Amino acid sequence: PIFTLENSGDLASGPILDFSFNNGAGEADDEVLGQIRFIGDDSGDAATTFAKLKARVTDITNGDEAGELAIEVMAGGRAGTAAMTELFTVGGEDQANGTNAAVIINEAGIDCDFRVESNDADNMLLVDAVNNRVLIGTGSAGAAASGSPIPTATLEVSNHASSGVYNVPLVQLNNNDTDKIALDINAANVDANVIDVAANAVTTAKVINLSSTALTSGKMIALNGDSDALNGATLLDVYTDSTSTNAYTLAKIKKDSVNASNSNSIIGLEIDFDATNGTAARAMVLRSDQTNGTVFQFVADSMTTAVGLDMTMDAITSGKGMRLECTSNNLNGAVLFDLSATGNSTDD
Repeated sequence: PIFTLENSGDLASGPILDFSFNNGAGEADDEVLGQIRFIGDDSGDAATTFAKLKARVTDITNGDEAGELAIEVMAGGRAGTAAMTELFTVGGEDQANGTNAAVIINEAGIDCDFRVESNDADNMLLVDAVNNRVLIGTGSAGAAASGSPIPTATLEVSNHASSGVYNVPLVQLNNNDTDKIALDINAANVDANVIDVAANAVTTAKVINLSSTALTSGKMIALNGDSDALNGATLLDVYTDSTSTNAYTLAKIKKDSVNASNSNSIIGLEIDFDATNGTAARAMVLRSDQTNGTVFQFVADSMTTAVGLDMTMDAITSGKGMRLECTSNNLNGAVLFDLSATGNSTDD
């Protein structure tokens, strides 16, 4: 049978179906105002309610009235015994209890995923209920029994290499609030990396690229290790285990512009080491296992009237301005300090 409510004619609105619950003076919060049930037979020919639309009042206070509309379905059989389960709820405000209105998915908290499809992605947004994880994009892990991918992190954002969810940055943060942090990570890690970047397919690109074209007195990168328990720690570690014998550089500081100043210092590398006590302290240490080649090379081939190496120690008393020590017992033609000028100039 078909039940039809029809309002014919050139009218501004259609028919109205009212569910009216008049409880006299016994009204109270959480009363069920009405239900629409969808009933069918199960495999044993037992009449079963498979779905239900239920409305109730959540706040009867005059002036603060609030209601709730819920959709319940028979679910949960995969985890045990199926039962009527509230999976979609709208409203629910209660002024006295301080409860705000909300749109709630899976109020029952069962293994019921929330999934949003896009034009090309079946799981453009997926909330994996049983694993308590969220996926945005295509997903990269194996499929669960439901057929949906299993997110590999609490929040996984994934795209595709050549179709559908692709051809734009995977994640983009646009912060227009000039005095607020764009990305704030508060980590309680003890022995795991806070940020781990694996870019093992990169060849000619940059793994991390920072640009700050309006910088004046700020810092591009600031590393601050204020721990009073430092013991073997390294604030900046640049290393490679590569066996390549091709030419490469571990760390490079370069100023592309030739502009400089006669009155303002423009420094390529400054080590400001304020440790004043302790004979074992070193502002800079070079350790090399080389047996040949050059350990430290100073190249200033464009210099004319400048100073190649300038050392000042205005407070020295019994110390040494420069110290060269060689404890080898196999000296054979060695030179500890060699100054040479191989030019053809005849000037002083």
